[in-house]
This record gives sequence, C-alpha cells and structure tokens, in this order.
Amino acid sequence: MKGNGGILGPLNSPTTNSAPGVWSLRESIRHILANNWPSVSTGSYNAQYLIVAAGAAGGGHYRAGGGGAGDLDEGTLLINSGQTYTFTIGVGGQPVAGDSGTAGNDSSLDAITVPGGGPGGKYGVDGGPGGNGGGGGGLSGGAGVGGLGNPGNDGGDGSNGSAQCGGGGAGAGSPGFNGGSGPDDGNGGDGVTSTIITPAIASAHNVGEVIGSDVWFCGGGSAGSYDAGNDTTPGKGGGGKGPKASYANGGDAMPNTGGGGGGSSGATAGLGGVGSDGVGLLRIPTANYTGVITGSPIVVTEGLDTILIFKTSGTYTG
Repeated sequence: MKGNGGILGPLNSPTTNSAPGVWSLRESIRHILANNWPSVSTGSYNAQYLIVAAGAAGGGHYRAGGGGAGDLDEGTLLINSGQTYTFTIGVGGQPVAGDSGTAGNDSSLDAITVPGGGPGGKYGVDGGPGGNGGGGGGLSGGAGVGGLGNPGNDGGDGSNGSAQCGGGGAGAGSPGFNGGSGPDDGNGGDGVTSTIITPAIASAHNVGEVIGSDVWFCGGGSAGSYDAGNDTTPGKGGGGKGPKASYANGGDAMPNTGGGGGGSSGATAGLGGVGSDGVGLLRIPTANYTGVITGSPIVVTEGLDTILIFKTSGTYTG
C-alpha cells in the first residue's frame, strides 16, 4: 500500500470533508492528531425550533371583524442521530364573499401542534374560535361577539352603536380590541417576537414582520369600519388592515407570519383579507447539521448555526 491513503498510488491530501483510500494505522493517527480527520455527527444534540400556525381570514360584508392570528410555539428540541423530524405547515384562511372568513390551519413539528386562528365575523356575526379568536362583526343593534382563543387570546366584540366598527382579531400576544370610535377600537391584537431568527435573515427571506430590531409573528387582523368608526390598525406580526372606507375589501396578512386578515368595511359582497400561511424554523449547530432534508426548506448559515426555514411541509433527519 502506498502512502497518503492510496492503494495503487498517491491520492490528493485529505480534507475535513473526505478521506480517500485505505489508511494505515500510522497515517490515521497522524491525521487525527492534526485535526484533519473527517468528522461524523453521532449521538444527540439540541436545536431551537419555532412553529407558527396559519392566520384566519377577515370577515366580509359590512363592518366585519378581523381574522385571528395563528398560535405559535418555540423552544429547544433534542435531536437524535438518524431520527427524522417532520414540519407540517398550515395554510392561511380564505375570505368568503359577503360572509365570515375561514379559519387558519394548524402547524406542527411531529407531536407538537399549534392551532390556526379563528375567522373574523361578517356584519353582526360572532367571530370564530381558534388558537387566537377572530373579531366579531359590527352592527347597529346587535353586534357580533369576538371568538374565543384556545390557548391564546380572544377576538374583540363588534360595536352595536352608530360607529358600527367590527372587532379586531386577536394576536398571539394580546386580545383583539372591541369595535367603536375610540383610538384603539377595532385594532388587531399584537403578536410576539422571536429570537430564533434575526431581522437581517427575516427580511432577506420574507419571514415574520421586522419592526426595528425585532421579528414579530402572529398579529391579529384589524376590523373594517364605516362612518364614525375608527380607522383601525392591525396587530404587530403581520396582521392585515381593515379599511375605513365605503365598499372596500380587507387587507391581506403579511406572508409567512401567521397573521390574520383584515375585515371588510362595507359591501354586500365584500371580502375579508387572506390569512397568512404558517412557517417553521429549526436552528441547528452547524457542527451537527447533516444536510438530510426534504420539502425544500431555505438553508441559511449564521455564525455557528444553520437555520432551516420551512414555508411548506418538509423534514430534517438528525
């Protein structure tokens, strides 16, 4: 056997990623001591995860409620070598012409499931329940009640006075505001921030809503209003805006935030805003990253970590 690992002749010097040929014991020891031996990921290691469920659509028709945001969960996961971990990413709720919106779909990481947001109610109809509840529709006489959040926050109630403003959809960080004519009435509830992804990466890959030095997820959609109603503001974390105008549709939630859509302001066949799809993140020490993935997640390296961004369902194998 020739030196440098070759059976029939010399080969290229080994690298940190490959070691060609058959090695003698002396050669093996020499390259191990020189830290020039290929590393193999074994055993278990910790990775950070973020799971964001999809937001619901805002209500249609008149003075409709904002859609509730999806819920979220983040923490640390023990990754075992050879085990496969599956992200299922929920799709955002869709508006229905002249009617309440539809709920956002759940997202999950294996057995960890977070629920989608509750839909915004149309004119005078209650908001729907969800991970965070949708806002109720406003009505002169008998307004809709905000949807209940489980495990998150409740949507705001629609107003039943002359203001005729719907209730705001709840965010993961705060409830939706009740409708009316005050400064916060009909606003969407704020979401929450995450430290797993930095603003630079979030902006580059359209994930979350970047506000200053923070990345927000799961903001509630604001309500549609009319006449003396409030010009509403969506929740931080991608919520869609409900307009204050005659016969205007609700604004869509920001993509890949889990935000709820805005409510329609006034039209029999008005449409609420579309709820945002969910997203999944996995932050892995690069020294342990295997590269075995499915579903085409975005792969980003930052410092000593590799970040997988799942906008659609997929897997990672440790």
